[in-house]
Amino acid sequence: MAQIEIKITVSGTDYFVSDTEYMSNDGTYYHGFIDSAPNLTLGSSRGGFLTVRSGMLVLTSEPDNSEHPFGLARFTALLSQSAYAVEIKFDTIHALFAGSIVLDQISNDQLRFVFYATEYSAQAISTVTDSDGNTQYNPFSHGAISNRQPLVQTGANAFRNPGLATSGITVHEEGADRFSSATSTTITTASYAGGNVVVSGTGTNGTTVEQFFDYVANTLSLDVTTADTTKTTSASSRVIHLYERQPQLLIDLASSVAESTNHEFHISKNPTDGNTTLYLIDRANNPTATVIEDIDVISTSYKLPFPIASVSGDYFVTERKATQLFTQGVSVVASNVPIGSTIKKNMLADKISQVSEVSTIITAIKNIEIKPTASITVADIKTSWKPGDRFTLNRQSDLISIDMLVRSISYNFVSQDTTISGDATLTEFLTNR
Repeated sequence: MAQIEIKITVSGTDYFVSDTEYMSNDGTYYHGFIDSAPNLTLGSSRGGFLTVRSGMLVLTSEPDNSEHPFGLARFTALLSQSAYAVEIKFDTIHALFAGSIVLDQISNDQLRFVFYATEYSAQAISTVTDSDGNTQYNPFSHGAISNRQPLVQTGANAFRNPGLATSGITVHEEGADRFSSATSTTITTASYAGGNVVVSGTGTNGTTVEQFFDYVANTLSLDVTTADTTKTTSASSRVIHLYERQPQLLIDLASSVAESTNHEFHISKNPTDGNTTLYLIDRANNPTATVIEDIDVISTSYKLPFPIASVSGDYFVTERKATQLFTQGVSVVASNVPIGSTIKKNMLADKISQVSEVSTIITAIKNIEIKPTASITVADIKTSWKPGDRFTLNRQSDLISIDMLVRSISYNFVSQDTTISGDATLTEFLTNR
């Protein structure tokens, strides 16, 4: 029987624990300090970033035990609520989950920890000193952008380049062309009279969804510095028009970009080589299905969505007319039924001509959001099952056939079962009985 194997790093030393004492196949001795094996759920709490949504680990409390991860002086240090690196394996060569734990509750005989995913501190927006000596946030660009603002002024006729390629840049002040030259850091204008300035150009890191997530993987210094796009259909061709001004973590910006383009992603160790990889998923991708046998199923459940009237994709367009700038909102609607709620999404677009692009995305979002959600619990920890996988099941007890795309996975290491949930097509299952 497979055992849960957890490595906890405390003050640079690795401690190996399980729910029973045993020697693993690689010769590592695991102490039986786990009082309650964890439950872990990988899914989205908001946006398009799939990460650990919930998880708890309970260890025995043994402050006098020198072999315990939190014995002796380490017990005292534990009270400061530091985060400790953790890896979980379950009949796997490489970690099924890597992140950290933080003490949540302490009692006479138990230490309860909460799981957190690995944190990535890289910022999406850099800072720059403006012409008045103040620190400002320099916008981040990706894709082909048109008439975007603001620009940070760094000199009388100079502005900070917001990440645009040096060729093809235009700068207009109140509709008048002011562009003179550009380097990777500075855009120089022929003149500037203090009016509103807009910039157009193409981001240095590419134009597509795939290129953006390649940039994310590289900037986060993952083991694999490009995104895995095995489960995508449009990432290499879908162009985005991103001009971000708000300071935030790059991982949060990536989550927003994924949501706006009908994608999801998770960062996990590759089960073959253990390399940390960004896995990009197109929610509209429909891979070959794996059949789940009814005999292997513990339980099923189904949740019908609240009626959705439409999905709205919203963005702003700034146009130059004569010597003036005009900004208007654009809303593209994909209708479903006459009554119900409207789901609003912020789109990465900035031209009227991009209405067709937006319509394609929000239609794909609508086609997913209107589907019921199915949950299937099966015996054993299914370490090979991942978000974006497709499964089919003929559930005889429910008389329902399920065709589902996985959006979240829950591992219960106590009962050793796996629950997958996701949007599904449900049809009547006819039997001969």
